[in-house]
Amino acid sequence: MGSIINDVITIEKEADSILENAYAEAKRIEKECEEKIRSYENEKRLKLEESIATYKKKAEEEFKESLKRLEEEEKSLLESIDLIHNDAIERHAEAIVSKLFEL
Repeated sequence: MGSIINDVITIEKEADSILENAYAEAKRIEKECEEKIRSYENEKRLKLEESIATYKKKAEEEFKESLKRLEEEEKSLLESIDLIHNDAIERHAEAIVSKLFEL
């Protein structure tokens, strides 16, 4: 009877050891998965930051080009206005005033 009890105790110890090893392995796997998740998140974050930086740079370049075109257009329009002779402006102003007095 004593040997049966010893066998049961031995089996229980082996079972406890197996459970402890399984628990330790599960913890190791959990830690490994957490590290992989962190690594994946960092990789995705870096790619997102890179994409944002690329988009921002492109948007800034497009804005600068648009601004330059608008400034050139404004300059051209102002030059066109400067080319109008004062006498033409005076004639048009007089015509407008005379039309107003006719009403």
